[in-house]
Parts: sequence; structure tokens; C-alpha cells
Amino acid sequence: MKTLLLTLILFVSINVIASNDEIYQGLTKQETKYIKHIVMIQNENILSITKNDNNTFLVVFPTAKYLMDSKGYITNVWILGDDDITWEDMGQEF
Repeated sequence: MKTLLLTLILFVSINVIASNDEIYQGLTKQETKYIKHIVMIQNENILSITKNDNNTFLVVFPTAKYLMDSKGYITNVWILGDDDITWEDMGQEF
């Protein structure tokens, strides 16, 4: 019973780590580093990362969206409004 439980815990842990890394596919190490810093600040799971044609990234969380350039600078932030539907533009100077 103990071995089964340990095996199950190990299996779940490996799958969670693997699924978190899948969201960073297609990004360079430096881009991944920048985005992981935003994850630490936001303290939420990422819903999506979109790399745009002009080398900007839109990083979407459940309650915030960050637009950042290829050098890791945040150029705009939106937060989810009180109605849980609309996004409020916080601009560059949030």
C-alpha cells in the first residue's frame, strides 16, 4: 500500500512538472526566464502565452494580462474588473 501511494505521488508530480513546461515550448531560455519572473510576481498559473509577430508576448493569467517585449520589459498590464468580465487597462505605469 505504501509503495502504491509513493508511486502515485511520483507519477502525479512528474505529470504536473511536464504540463507546466509545455506552456513554454517554442520560447528561448531567456524568454522563458522573463515569463517565469512574471509568474512569480503574479502568483497564479498561466492560462496562455502568445508570441506576436512584432516579438511581443501576451501572458494571460486568470486575473491579469501582461504584454511584454522581447527584452523582458512589461509594456502594458490589464487586470480583471470587479464584474469578472471586463479587462481594465492599467497602461505602462501600473
